[in-house]
Amino acid sequence: MDLAPLFKKLEDYGIFSEKEYREQAFSRNIGLFTPKEQERIAGARVGIPGMGGVGGVHFMTMVRTGVGNFHISDFDVYEPVNVNRQFGARVPDFGRPKMEVMKEQALSVNPYLNIKEFPQGIDKNTVDQFLEGLDVVLDSLDFFAFDARRLLFTRAREKGVHVITAGPLGFSSAMLIFAPDKGMGFDDYFNIIDGMKPEDHYLFFALGLAPKRLQFQYMDTSKVSFKSRKGPSLNLACQLCSAMAGTEAVRIILKRKGLKPVPYYFQLDPFVQKYYRKKLYKGNKNPIQQIKIWLARKMIGKNEVILPPSTLVKPPGKSMEIQAGKKLLTLSAREYVLGKGILAPSADNCQPYIFSWQEGDLVIESDPARTHFFYDVNQESTLITFGAVVENIAIAAGDIGLEALPDKVVLTKKGEISLRVQFREKIGEPDSLSAFVDLRCTNRKPYAHMPIESDLLKKMGGVFSNEPDIGMTWIASREEKKVFQEIVYLSDRVLFEEKRLHQGLFEFIHMGDEPYPADGMNLGVLELSWLQKKIFPLFSQWKYQNLLNKLMISRAMALNSVNLLKNTPVYGVLTIGARSPQGYFEAGRKMERFWILANSLGLAVQPMAGFVFLVNHYYHNKAQYFKPVHQKMILKIQVLFATATGGGGEAGNPVMFFRIGYAPPQKKRTGRRSLFDVQKRS
Repeated sequence: MDLAPLFKKLEDYGIFSEKEYREQAFSRNIGLFTPKEQERIAGARVGIPGMGGVGGVHFMTMVRTGVGNFHISDFDVYEPVNVNRQFGARVPDFGRPKMEVMKEQALSVNPYLNIKEFPQGIDKNTVDQFLEGLDVVLDSLDFFAFDARRLLFTRAREKGVHVITAGPLGFSSAMLIFAPDKGMGFDDYFNIIDGMKPEDHYLFFALGLAPKRLQFQYMDTSKVSFKSRKGPSLNLACQLCSAMAGTEAVRIILKRKGLKPVPYYFQLDPFVQKYYRKKLYKGNKNPIQQIKIWLARKMIGKNEVILPPSTLVKPPGKSMEIQAGKKLLTLSAREYVLGKGILAPSADNCQPYIFSWQEGDLVIESDPARTHFFYDVNQESTLITFGAVVENIAIAAGDIGLEALPDKVVLTKKGEISLRVQFREKIGEPDSLSAFVDLRCTNRKPYAHMPIESDLLKKMGGVFSNEPDIGMTWIASREEKKVFQEIVYLSDRVLFEEKRLHQGLFEFIHMGDEPYPADGMNLGVLELSWLQKKIFPLFSQWKYQNLLNKLMISRAMALNSVNLLKNTPVYGVLTIGARSPQGYFEAGRKMERFWILANSLGLAVQPMAGFVFLVNHYYHNKAQYFKPVHQKMILKIQVLFATATGGGGEAGNPVMFFRIGYAPPQKKRTGRRSLFDVQKRS
């Protein structure tokens, strides 16, 4: 940053030295500080690790208090999601490093500042340099950066540096002070022991920081998930954190009386109009605190999404290297993009693909053992899956400085599907949805009867705005919903009453509740009641299902989907114009992007594709492989759908039907085959 214009501006005001500037800029501090104390503050050195929601405000608060020397760190950049709480998050600065932006902000207030930067963040290689010469640290690391925080606090105590941590919780600020010469250390106070689960680290830190849990009185705890590393946060609380922590920093710098390090804790919540300054005897080892931790674990555990076990991590360093004279993806980059790709959905989680690497390109082929089933009409279901896989791969590629370029879909002589994806290096920001690919899932729980905001529907609809042949139609009126409820009821009846469909349905359902089978679905993901889980295996046998059909009990079973639809605020119908392999592939890409976006917005999504494949059978062969009674039902479904969507229009062929709304997180998830199993071996 060029400081010359700033010094020129000061000269216009008759200021020619740092001393003259301090005397004028901080003159209103005198009376709360003596001139000598203000000089001491100017000579102080404060460490602020992290320039996010709390850190940016800490930085500017200390600058305007008159502190003259700083150590700051951050390796992140500003994005739109930071706007609600981070000081430096402005549209002109999106994509810029947070530390660079905040340094400019600070120097624009006081161009005489001495700022030492640590762009690589806090780790074992930088922590000692960061702490060197500091009077106090204002902890502003990300809540989930636990290992870095633990390292920082431990080394600060060993090096004789005070650390203050203040966390924004709801509308409140909770604060702790760690002194090097008295009170408790980090591990001792939070009761941290080796071998703890990461989510327990976060829980113990949160409960030790705010034992009174004032924020839980008004916070929607369904939005808190330690496993997903997410939770609500407000700028209001960040401002409060800085006021409280900054006051204690001044107390430490000036050696004023009244410092109360842990096990004392402080929490101020303007919303409930309460302030607590208490002593938590023994920290998190306190017996009452142990009960609170147990209760909080149960409460937050209800919100946790259980993800399949994965070792997938973003590979460090370059994503391409020279191999045999050609620039190719590194092994870790290949595993990363492919690992993200296979998280895409497929019919009954059948995963109908096989991968290979040819001259640096990824080749995706349909797996004959997992395609051509009765539901996969003309392999349209497989083509949709291929599109979803490639969309995930494209998002993941952007994470590691690559661009994924898929060729056109090819139908081989044997009638199988083949697709080649090329990669090239590309400088740019990661896809805004990259953090949510792992969280996309089918949510089969009942949805809350509450409307979806129009701006969210508009945002999701934007996914399809540049594709005239692919569209999403929202079904929200009562009359339109009734039509689709009848469509789904009729289609479920056909599924239960046709032996081939019944057998196809149960081919990929595992009757146990074991976590993460390699393919298919276990009973856990179906959101069945305890009784339903007990009797469900009987339905898998056609002789029992056929008996229910003869007794017309299966008609009541078909109403289950209708009941789920009744409270759902919005349905979505994804359609295409021309039925072509490339069209279904592109629709699959858009479908996956919409789905990830919806989940990122806090919405639950469940595809209900039964009637879609029946309509496809009618289109291709007039449903001639069905019984006459079911042919009539399928014809009625086709007529109802055509009427509901205006007779087809430009994009009238159904690709997928969704119900969309608000629901508790889906805990059980489907597994995936290993990267070894999905790759072709020579």
